[in-house]
Amino acid sequence: MVSNIVGVLLDLLEVIVVSLTIFIVSYIFVFQTHQVVGDSMLPNFFDKEYVLTDKFTYKFLRPPTRGEVVIVNYPKAPEYEYIKRVIGLPGETLKINGGLVYLKQNGAFIPLNESYIASGVKTFGRTFLTEGQEYTVPKDNYIVLGDNREVSSDSREWGLAPKKYLVGRALIRLWPPSKFGLTVKNPTY
Repeated sequence: MVSNIVGVLLDLLEVIVVSLTIFIVSYIFVFQTHQVVGDSMLPNFFDKEYVLTDKFTYKFLRPPTRGEVVIVNYPKAPEYEYIKRVIGLPGETLKINGGLVYLKQNGAFIPLNESYIASGVKTFGRTFLTEGQEYTVPKDNYIVLGDNREVSSDSREWGLAPKKYLVGRALIRLWPPSKFGLTVKNPTY
């Protein structure tokens, strides 16, 4: 009788230890939840929403692509995390002019298709990416912007997002339940 109880307790302890190990490894290397703070990603992500961040893809499979929503450590204080959208990739030349973001392709600047920003929202330069300035993104760095450009603190203001500061991509909206689902909806460029 006592040996049966000890056996059950040891089995239960084993299940708990294995489960905690899987959870911790997954949390560190694969997935993590993040809360959206502020209005910088309106109309696509709202204050106090929760997203599940995929931390695995960028570390082991592929680099970010334009249009993906990422969680990034704020370069001036890496302990803070922001949610932004990847706009400029390493080696690309961009400029902001007349309320639009332009990408240089075949020697000509073409406006980005940014269907994810609200109608009428304009993108203007700030202290790092100024109006009309051509900027080539260095290796292992990205330009990230908020969708709500008028209130977003982003690469236009504080500069590049180094690859090492990209925590991962926002993969699934977890909260509120009415909006549960994949967040990956990349526009075509």
